[in-house]
Amino acid sequence: EYGLPAMELTTAAVRALRERRWPGNVRELRNAIERAVVLATGPTVDAIEVSETIAPDVPSGELPFPATIAEVNRAAARRMLELSGGNKTDAARRLGISRPRLHRLLNLSPGPDDPDDEDTSDV
Repeated sequence: EYGLPAMELTTAAVRALRERRWPGNVRELRNAIERAVVLATGPTVDAIEVSETIAPDVPSGELPFPATIAEVNRAAARRMLELSGGNKTDAARRLGISRPRLHRLLNLSPGPDDPDDEDTSDV
């Protein structure tokens, strides 16, 4: 289709593809392999070309479920803080909440303006 010679996947490339979850999406897998082939600089497709073409898996179970809204909010706040590299200002901005609200969620204690901590309007 692209006028390129047939290429082989290295063992590392196969491992990278197998480590990625492909939940029934064959088109996504095909597209990833096609992009890796186009990016390859030699006769084989290595893990580096594969890793450049696929988005990292988001670990499942990050947010508790079933859970109360408060528990989900707290888990989301913790996860966003991780994704922000521990930067609370950035995490609050990305969540669309104030930094004091983020602190309350992370400390698991309601603040004076948030008596039951069940308000979901800003998370």
